[in-house]
Amino acid sequence: MTKNKNNADANEGQGRIRKENEKRILQAAEKVFSANGFRGATTADIAKEAGLPKANIHYYFGTKAKLYRTVIDDIVELWLSSFREITEDDDPASTLADYIRAKMELSKNRPEASRVFANELIRGAPRIKPYLSGELKDWVDTKSAILDTWIEQGKMAPVD
Repeated sequence: MTKNKNNADANEGQGRIRKENEKRILQAAEKVFSANGFRGATTADIAKEAGLPKANIHYYFGTKAKLYRTVIDDIVELWLSSFREITEDDDPASTLADYIRAKMELSKNRPEASRVFANELIRGAPRIKPYLSGELKDWVDTKSAILDTWIEQGKMAPVD
């Protein structure tokens, strides 16, 4: 039993270290991508900002492109999470106000995240185009249907 417990403790410790390192790398990558864009950022710069060896970047994320996509996914998930659980029965004014307030707060607290995403869109979204036309489009379509229902119910004025 002791051997299994020691292995479990070691695995738990490694899992904790992995999570901490991934978090450090993602925070550093967001900052470096924000300052330099995808093309200007290097894994060496990200590793230096994270205070980790460059090999860790490749070990945890493989390539700079995969790391960038993970950063973008994290940003989008963070933004969308505050608007995920709306229903046709909700009050549009308070629901939209809550979402806008949450988005503004996120932009204030994580300006680098906003800059990374804005820069990607300004450049024509070359690395996330499939996501924008797939998963994100489906999300927008679902939320738009709820807005349309609110309009039909007279809860809000028609919008384009």
